[in-house]
Amino acid sequence: MDEADVLGGAVVAPDVTRGPWQTQLQDRPFDPQQVPVVRLLDYPVQIGVQLDTCTQALLWEISLMALDCRSRGTAPPQPVVIYQELMNQHLAEISAWGRQQRQLAQEQGKDRLDMEYPTNPQAYAIITYVWRCIDRLNHYAKTGQLLSVEMPPLPQALFDWVREEFFRQLEGQPPTPWPGPWRMEG
Repeated sequence: MDEADVLGGAVVAPDVTRGPWQTQLQDRPFDPQQVPVVRLLDYPVQIGVQLDTCTQALLWEISLMALDCRSRGTAPPQPVVIYQELMNQHLAEISAWGRQQRQLAQEQGKDRLDMEYPTNPQAYAIITYVWRCIDRLNHYAKTGQLLSVEMPPLPQALFDWVREEFFRQLEGQPPTPWPGPWRMEG
């Protein structure tokens, strides 16, 4: 069994994989000639793991808030509503796949990897919505409305670069590799 079978994705070239959700779009087989693909080149594995850690802490806190609201029968605060909206957009599956790719690369001793995210015709609107939600959640963390702390500078820079790459490439521009660094200091 190869890594594509284990991870549920399709290996398209050495060190480039596609996620499992991309094999069918709207009940049609995936056709790379008709679907724009966003490529993240030289994605820094260690910084990506740190970004995952920050994001997971934020999402964990919001999950606990949702459970607390349900147990008390109260209306959820705005961060919980935003989180629930994000998860309804299937962000969990995409995030899990990316996390698996980073973990595999880290286990193999790689400091960077290339990933491809085939999209769909509604991708620009959906991605705009997702990034807006994540920005709002980060705002709650930065302003002390959550226990989670503000993202450190390098993971924040990676987050911003990924966002920019999605928008640039969906507008038809070529991918731009991550400019570095590839590792967290210290």
